[in-house]
Amino acid sequence: MRGFIFEYYKYARYPKETMEDIRACLPYPEAEQSILTYGEYDRLKINNVEKFDRFRDLSSLAKAWVGNRQSILLYGFANEPEYVYAEEELTFKDVKANEDDKHLFWALTEFPFCSGLREEMESYDGLLKQARESLHQVIDEGCADGSADCKYMVLGVLGTFGIAVLWFGNQFTDILERVNKIKANSKYKGERMYLAAHTMLSRNPMYNNGDHGSGLIEKLKGYAYVQLTLKKWISIQLHAMKKEGIIKNMRHTSGEHDIAFEMLAKDAYLDFETKDGLNHDKDVYQSHILQTRVTFMREIEPHEWNVRLYKDGGNYSSAENLKAVEKNYMDVRKLLRDKLSKASGVVDTLDSLHCDYRYNVASAVNQSWEVDFSYILL
Repeated sequence: MRGFIFEYYKYARYPKETMEDIRACLPYPEAEQSILTYGEYDRLKINNVEKFDRFRDLSSLAKAWVGNRQSILLYGFANEPEYVYAEEELTFKDVKANEDDKHLFWALTEFPFCSGLREEMESYDGLLKQARESLHQVIDEGCADGSADCKYMVLGVLGTFGIAVLWFGNQFTDILERVNKIKANSKYKGERMYLAAHTMLSRNPMYNNGDHGSGLIEKLKGYAYVQLTLKKWISIQLHAMKKEGIIKNMRHTSGEHDIAFEMLAKDAYLDFETKDGLNHDKDVYQSHILQTRVTFMREIEPHEWNVRLYKDGGNYSSAENLKAVEKNYMDVRKLLRDKLSKASGVVDTLDSLHCDYRYNVASAVNQSWEVDFSYILL
């Protein structure tokens, strides 16, 4: 089987103020060979998988990374458009066209199924087959007029109840528009198919130093919303970008980030990790900025406001199970306190398990975990 491991990494919030200090305490060269990613993570490393038992392998970067990371395990389907990844060159090759992908963006969208489908589906293979057919129909119809330069590959996801699409596109707006249409038009036995959609955008490393005169970046549509947590205050470089009009609507914000501003998507694509003030690997960044988050945005067209979403099929066990779980939890807790030493830590472990349940039962993206916790506690 052919598959991929997408390893997403978040930079640690370094107290150091120069890259020399950071490189002295971290194995940084491999991070520099990863892929710039926008959103809640900063870097992406893609690993090829040829055998099923290699999905749990950790890359050398994963073993050495200091900071948050997430791995997504993806496997290919037969009869899908095939792309082969070259780990050393950081390129995807379109097998049919026999050429490296030259789109500006690579994006991965995860579509978790509504948990009610567990009760409705006749088999998981059948559900995946219908999901793939539906994805192809919606995406291909959206690209039929040639207005969108989007290629894609449907992938299975190990460890979650859902499916994924790997996108290759020059306009992230086209990708997001198709994601919205997939959510609005996908159903299983008349009911809503997907609980949500989560898209992570990455920059094709081919364009790390610009588009070499092709004009692709200049044609980028949309906007970027940028949030920064500062070590000091706004650097001279960021102030200069504001004066030039590259940065707009800069505001001081509450919460985890100190300031937020807007940029045109083409400027954000070109300037992040190239201009000193927004380049994580430059000392001026390290001396002023603790962390960044870049979110790409598109305008919502008027006709999209009234897109009909299929009602959810429901059948969630959470509402029905919550009271029963609470009662069983209190009964077991009392029994453990009466029978076991308080120093054993068993009650604390049960409390921790119960807190995990309450977290997952309220989190839309973790409903499959809620089912598992319900089974344990009922």
